[in-house]
Amino acid sequence: MLDEIATELELTELARGLESPATPKPAPALHDRLVAMTTILFPCRVRIESEVDPEFPEDRRFVVEVEAEGEFRDIIERELQWHDRLWEIVGKSAGMQFSLCVFPK
Repeated sequence: MLDEIATELELTELARGLESPATPKPAPALHDRLVAMTTILFPCRVRIESEVDPEFPEDRRFVVEVEAEGEFRDIIERELQWHDRLWEIVGKSAGMQFSLCVFPK
C-alpha cells in the first residue's frame, strides 16, 4: 500500500491562463493522509508546495507549511512528532523528500 501511494506523483498544471509547466503533487491518497496527520499536530490550514533546487532540478521536495501557537518547546515537540509520523505514512524509501515549515503565531 505504501508503494502504491508513496511512489506515485500526480502531475497537474498551474492555472494561470497560459500553458504552464506541470507541478508535481503527492498522490491524492498520500496528500489526504499527510494533511490529516499534520492537522492533528497543527490544527490550522495546511499548505503543501513543491520546490526544486535550481542547481539540481532532479532534487524536488514537498514543503508542508503550517502555523503554530503555543510555547516554543511544545512547537518543537510537535515538529519532532510530525517527522516520526511522516515516516509511518510514506516510508523512508518512498523516493520523495518532505520538509515541515512552521510559522509561529
